[in-house]
Amino acid sequence: INAEYMGETHMLGVPAAVALIPPRHVAAARRIRSVRGTHDFFGDECRSLYLIQEVARRLCGRWGYSEVSTPTFENVELFKHSIPESDIVAKEMFTFKDKAHRTLVLRPEGTAAVARAMLQAGARPQPHRLFYHGRMYRQENPQKGRFREFRQYGVECFGGSSTVQDIEIVALAHEFLQHLSIPCPVELRINTLGEAEDRLLFRSALEEYLRPRLETLSPDSISRLERGSVLRILDSKVPSDIEVLASAPSLHKFLRADSMRSFESLLSALDKLGIAYRVDPSLVRGLDYYCHTTFEFCAQSDALGPQQATILGGGRYELKLGESHVSGTGWAAGMERLSLVLPPPTPLLPEVALVVLGDAPVDSAVAALQVQRELARAGFTVAGRGSASGVRQQLARALHLGARAVVFVGGDEWRAGSVAVKDVRTATQTTVPLEQLVTAVGQIVKNPR
Repeated sequence: INAEYMGETHMLGVPAAVALIPPRHVAAARRIRSVRGTHDFFGDECRSLYLIQEVARRLCGRWGYSEVSTPTFENVELFKHSIPESDIVAKEMFTFKDKAHRTLVLRPEGTAAVARAMLQAGARPQPHRLFYHGRMYRQENPQKGRFREFRQYGVECFGGSSTVQDIEIVALAHEFLQHLSIPCPVELRINTLGEAEDRLLFRSALEEYLRPRLETLSPDSISRLERGSVLRILDSKVPSDIEVLASAPSLHKFLRADSMRSFESLLSALDKLGIAYRVDPSLVRGLDYYCHTTFEFCAQSDALGPQQATILGGGRYELKLGESHVSGTGWAAGMERLSLVLPPPTPLLPEVALVVLGDAPVDSAVAALQVQRELARAGFTVAGRGSASGVRQQLARALHLGARAVVFVGGDEWRAGSVAVKDVRTATQTTVPLEQLVTAVGQIVKNPR
């Protein structure tokens, strides 16, 4: 979209913005298309993403969390050490070699990168409360709200491994979703994976159960079984896998008494905080570093579908980064998926629109920009001049955009140092000196519609 059309694109929705693109640009777009698994965002879509980001940033700041930003690409060893048996490492990473023949990867998830940054900065082993947002990359099958390039917001609390820390993280996630005012029902599903020894016993029992049933499992589940990611099979959404797993051993039967007491303490705390939940023994999450608490918030929305309802997930984890071990609890949310369950943002209507008079295009454009700059500096939202040249067409455009006031720039009034200002609601029009323009527009805009 060339510069001539950008002003109108800012104020209009996607369909209207696309309609303004000249045919020659549409033809070019057919020749060069976006990469599969990526998405272009316009207008209200961008505003929804910004809303999520700003709500999260403001809330995390109030809870004592500091922001951290890490590079988009990392050394591939970071993720091979931290999530060695995951689907991400096995088949979803975007890897490439730089000029020094080092293998790098586009960041597929945020926790390992933030942990690496904290260790590299020489942080001491005490609770570090951090939040981040950024683009992640996974070479998986695109789905509704799931792209190969996606924006993720995440929270990490490093330096401890305790039920108290888990409670804080789950409560913060719940508060975040409450602040977004999601209109559909949202359910917290929670589970405990216990200690490593508990999971080892359960993994052996689950593998023993699944081996004789290989022919009924999906190809992805067979692959996970063969490479040792047995617990990840519990996360399968394939109907045939779900049917097989219905009679599988339960993880909770293999948990030690201490693990169950910690989990019951967590649930009791959630009860006291008024946070509703459902215990889901099959919930393991998709990354190998999780231990003890895992949780997901799932939205019951037609915008997502029954098999892809998760909008936020996290848990407690133990990360291995080279010779270092990092423990913590955190969560992350895909911003595109969250935006699907949010109500559309309030329409962004301009307060003022300009109608340009005169036959000298350059002089008229400069005059219009002077007025637009002055009004914008005063805090008004101004729709700049469009491509139409006729006064009637410009005025129709101003009404279509929903402007409260229309400023006529040019003609005899401009030469006399004045402009005509029209109140769209009352249809009254007055001529005011330029130095009184901001006051005149303010009197119109502040009146209720």
